[in-house]
Amino acid sequence: MAGREQHLPHTLVPLALAVSVVRSRVAAVAGADPDAVATLIASAVPVFEYWDTPVRLPKPLANTLREGVFRDAGGELHFVDGRPTKYRLAVRARAAALRGTTEKLLARASLLSQPAYPGAAPSP
Repeated sequence: MAGREQHLPHTLVPLALAVSVVRSRVAAVAGADPDAVATLIASAVPVFEYWDTPVRLPKPLANTLREGVFRDAGGELHFVDGRPTKYRLAVRARAAALRGTTEKLLARASLLSQPAYPGAAPSP
């Protein structure tokens, strides 16, 4: 998405920028796949589609996030069913600082990835 216009006529920031901010501020995701970080962000805060014109209000993308896959570090949302790719993705500017939210999600994810009881862990 490099070279595309990123001027937003509202209080949103591009999702790709939010991914960069989170990766630079949260050590646990610094080396993580940027598309995985975009998915993590989308699971924590609303993602919007915006347009070039300030006349059209940004549209929240709730259901479509379940049916698509992020690419280009969160700059694109591709759909597996053949629908057109969405390129203008953004989150609220306040949500771009996601440090506390991201850390809580990572803690929850690490708890979920642990075996339910010690005997459930595979033997080395």
